[in-house]
Amino acid sequence: MATVLSVSPKKIEFPSQVFGMSGATSPRRRVTVANPSANRNLPAVRFGAIAATGDFAIDTGSSTCVRGALLAANSSCGIDLTFTPTALGPRTGTLTINDNAGNGPQIVTLNGTGIAGALHHAPGALQFGKVVLGMDKGISLTLKNPNHAPLRVTAVRSGLSDYRTGAGCVGVLPARGSCSLMVNFAPSSAGSKHTTLFIEDDAAHSPQIVKVAGTGTMPVLSRSPSSLSFGRAHLGGTPVARSVRLTNRSPVAIQVAAITSNNQDFVAAPACVGILQPGQICTFAVTFAPHGAGISRGKLGIIDNAAQSPQLVTMSGIGMPAQSRR
Repeated sequence: MATVLSVSPKKIEFPSQVFGMSGATSPRRRVTVANPSANRNLPAVRFGAIAATGDFAIDTGSSTCVRGALLAANSSCGIDLTFTPTALGPRTGTLTINDNAGNGPQIVTLNGTGIAGALHHAPGALQFGKVVLGMDKGISLTLKNPNHAPLRVTAVRSGLSDYRTGAGCVGVLPARGSCSLMVNFAPSSAGSKHTTLFIEDDAAHSPQIVKVAGTGTMPVLSRSPSSLSFGRAHLGGTPVARSVRLTNRSPVAIQVAAITSNNQDFVAAPACVGILQPGQICTFAVTFAPHGAGISRGKLGIIDNAAQSPQLVTMSGIGMPAQSRR
């Protein structure tokens, strides 16, 4: 009477494994082969070739059922298998155990699924706040691969040219690895700038989406005082002088193009026309030389590339009759 072997289990469902650039390998699952015969007079069963097909492999280091080995009555041995997907989706294979038992060869059905892995990013959104035109602000974005298989990041794109992305994470992201890339905001105009970053990769739910927001603001130029009172000045007499101070309160240079007056009685010196560097203070003189008697009013306009240009300075003075000469 021929010996009959038993195999358990006859079907293995491996847990799903991530497939990215390559596949992650599952934990080992064991198939037990037993010779349940109690008749020790029957010859031992000899194993022939033992092989797994598809994305399944035998762990030869831990398996005890091997080609050429004998399995005596009332004894057992084990075959350890792993699953490493080579593609996404369901994967199938078989374990074939050749032997000289009466019911050989033994066949075990193997199933597993290759799935796309997750790719995490932090922070979840990028908030740049206010950035002055001409300036650049950078925020670091970190990508994390939590999987046991590497992933490939093929591109990081911005939906708006005001935001630039570095190439720090483009390429292979190792299993359990992370990388950082800089996202820079250089507003091209004033106002709110909302867009999306697209991270293209072979992970699940590609492209990953990162919301981005920032506001471009104009540089700030302050003037002091905002009004000038010249008091009385005689026609043909010595002009009355006052001064106005300009301060660049921005981290970028400001171009003062002109300082104009809408009343010829008031004349501004061009001392501050030109470039004001960040933090620079400039003072210019304004003189009042009335052309007629009575109250005279006017406005200075400081024309520049700062917010609220032109900045205005109101002026007033009183023209008095010319003093008689003796």
